[in-house]
Amino acid sequence: MAETVNLPYLEALKGKFVKVFKGGPDSREGKLLEVKDDYIVLQTEDNQLVYYASQYLKMVIGQAKKASVDVLPVDEARVFPNTYLGLLETLVASSIKVNGGGPESKIGRVLDAKEEFLVLSTEKDGLVVFPFSNVKNVTILESQSNDDSSEVTFSGAITLNDVLSLLIHNWVSINTGGPEKVGGVLVEVADEHVIVVKNEEIFYVTTEQIKVLSLAKDEDENSSNTGSSENSNSNQNSSENNNSNKGSSEDSNSNKGSSENNNSTESSSYESGTAESSSK
Repeated sequence: MAETVNLPYLEALKGKFVKVFKGGPDSREGKLLEVKDDYIVLQTEDNQLVYYASQYLKMVIGQAKKASVDVLPVDEARVFPNTYLGLLETLVASSIKVNGGGPESKIGRVLDAKEEFLVLSTEKDGLVVFPFSNVKNVTILESQSNDDSSEVTFSGAITLNDVLSLLIHNWVSINTGGPEKVGGVLVEVADEHVIVVKNEEIFYVTTEQIKVLSLAKDEDENSSNTGSSENSNSNQNSSENNNSNKGSSEDSNSNKGSSENNNSTESSSYESGTAESSSK
């Protein structure tokens, strides 16, 4: 059950033009449309709807100079769910962007949203799993159609561990960069940690440290391609070396032949000179 995040000043800014965060990848400007129990709704000047979880709102700036900026009208009959989870559940089959433009940002189609996780299907990273606590903001890129939602099915998982258990024996990538990034085969999912194996290393990662997890299904293929490329380069280098050695050998033989010809010429000249001397 989501708790109400009490930020009284947000109500006073409702309907006004604001900037969320002073800067950074999560910063956006627009009209503050709604203030709900644990999230806010921002409508940007390009008419995108951005939803921010209130617990991550560090700063909201009132933009007095832009108070008169017009944004496209929103359907007044539209009702936003009271909770952030309720909102995410309505986005199944929609194309969204999660977490602004930061390192953990992902774009994809929502497959499932539950109290502990959000699952996306992405073109770049395949299946992507966000712990619900790390879904800081969401931007709607394309809303679902009435027909789309019935086509989307997932495993029926209820908890984050349920989702992770489905990925056992697959190559996964945990987090997106820095010292917390881990890649390898997921071999075990326990109550509070997962175990990932790569080569001779065994990684024990606490579940609360997982910010985002993707199913890196092409890792083995990439490794294979890399190996093939290296072998190809090695063979090419060997061929070039052989050709070089062959050329050197031919040059040496040529020089040797020239030397023999020179010696033969000198010998003939010597014998001719000796014969002339004898006849005299």
